[in-house]
Amino acid sequence: MVGDKTAKDFVAEAVRRLIVGQRAFDSSRPLLENLNSITDSLISSDKKSSDRSGVVDYIEGADEEGNPSDPISLATALTLTPEENLRGEELREDQRRCIKAVIASFDGDDKMQSYLEALSAGFKRSEISDLMGIAAAEVDELRRKLAKHAAKLFGVTDFEELQRRLHEGN
Repeated sequence: MVGDKTAKDFVAEAVRRLIVGQRAFDSSRPLLENLNSITDSLISSDKKSSDRSGVVDYIEGADEEGNPSDPISLATALTLTPEENLRGEELREDQRRCIKAVIASFDGDDKMQSYLEALSAGFKRSEISDLMGIAAAEVDELRRKLAKHAAKLFGVTDFEELQRRLHEGN
């Protein structure tokens, strides 16, 4: 189950969407494949929505004396120490400086600038391809070019080394 929906609910919704034309029927594929595709999409969407809801399921239990216990109200808060907060803010500032350096280093490369903008806005590879109006292979090439360039720019061989240097403050 995802949320409060069962498999039967998702299939019924997929059929309804096909019937009302909310989802297109791909005539090159059998009906079952069309329904599976729509159902998968619906489940994925509801799962993402459920993950962002902040609702936590728990089973109410009892303590040693038999009194009902509420694990949510008894949970300890995960607060950071002032030192951890400061270190986190320093790390975020280092990351912002690194991003600014990368963006500045591609001054004049309009495609790379657009790619970096899309990445900064949180778009995924397939979305960037559509957004920029270029083939997915070209997005992959921009990604490779960026990885090589960033490694040279920061004097590292891979992302793990860059991350380690940022954590160490170098």
